[in-house]
Amino acid sequence: MKDTSNSGMIVATLIATAGFTVPGGNNSDTGVPIFLRTNAFLVFAISDAFNFGFGVLVNPNCSIG
Repeated sequence: MKDTSNSGMIVATLIATAGFTVPGGNNSDTGVPIFLRTNAFLVFAISDAFNFGFGVLVNPNCSIG
């Protein structure tokens, strides 16, 4: 059971890292995402927010913090 828990924690960490990584990276001077004003970034932001909300809804055991 402990091995399963550890594996799940590793997968959750990788998913969270990928979820908060902005495609294209950030401008090193301003910190603003490079693709901020593109349609692709808008699609990414909406789908990322939807997936996060759906993941929390489906798994009520998730907690932030």
